[in-house]
Amino acid sequence: QPGIKAEITLLGIAGLKTQNIFAIDNLPKPYDKDILFEVLDIKHSIQNGNWTTTITAGLRPIKNLNSAPPTS
Repeated sequence: QPGIKAEITLLGIAGLKTQNIFAIDNLPKPYDKDILFEVLDIKHSIQNGNWTTTITAGLRPIKNLNSAPPTS
């Protein structure tokens, strides 16, 4: 669904870039199949010696990636 975003905060992680794509397992229906997330923004924070990374990602539906386009 266009416009759906996820924000995930985890222990500090390096190497992520905007436009990276990732999947999340065990999402509820109808988001449990043919869904990927694209990294839109990355923020890092260090507080009291603890490094966290917050990722904002947009939902990207994928359909028929393995099938060829119809021929005329």
